[in-house]
Amino acid sequence: MELQTLPIELHLAKHYLYSHSRKITNGCDVIHVHEGRGIYWALLQNALTGLPYIITRRIDNLFKNRWLSNLAYRHSAALVGLSSEIVCNIRSQFPNNRLYKIRSSPVSYDVNCHQIHAIKNEYHGKFIAIHAANMLKHKGFNLSVEAARYLQSSHPDIHFCLLGDGPEREALETQAAVLSNVSFVGKVHNMGDWFSSANLLIHPSFSEGLGSVILEALGFHLPVIGSNVGGIPDIIEHGVSGLLCEKGNAKDIVDL
Repeated sequence: MELQTLPIELHLAKHYLYSHSRKITNGCDVIHVHEGRGIYWALLQNALTGLPYIITRRIDNLFKNRWLSNLAYRHSAALVGLSSEIVCNIRSQFPNNRLYKIRSSPVSYDVNCHQIHAIKNEYHGKFIAIHAANMLKHKGFNLSVEAARYLQSSHPDIHFCLLGDGPEREALETQAAVLSNVSFVGKVHNMGDWFSSANLLIHPSFSEGLGSVILEALGFHLPVIGSNVGGIPDIIEHGVSGLLCEKGNAKDIVDL
């Protein structure tokens, strides 16, 4: 979105294995890629055309000892991390590279009053806690289900809506089979309506590059609990802009 305000012409490369001709970058001044296989495309394009490239890293994982990946990072004109944790990891591995921290811009969502009414009507009288992400192990959905188990008897008015889909869903549904305060909503395309309808966002990831969904929720003035890992503390100041829970501790979510 910010690029649209600058005098920049953007060309998209469709696949990291293709588009290795000079005409693709003819007239370009710089290549930008995210971490992953795109860095190899940038490295090869740099070797063929001499065009400098920038790598943005979004994950807070430590670097693995892969010579080609490390070569691509070392030859970059600049490196960008989305959070302090990512920047720290990059600096420890590539101390001589030019390095910047640039946080992601949150996505803007439209809202539909009819959809908001439908959601609130479906969970009438409930305190709606949402967890929205791809259902991967490191996203901590199992902790949300565990928190729901703790609260089912003591706080039956709190209902956990799990938004998203992925390889962990089947195991999570088995974990939540006996719980009446958990709903698997699936992947949604109206996040603005959910942010407007919910009372709380929880995001108890085991690792997180930044946590863009937290930025998006805060944009809707939705209270947030996130785990104290990765880039989440860059967004949440405990007790000020949200609450931070201990990594991997469902009881801590409940106690907060």
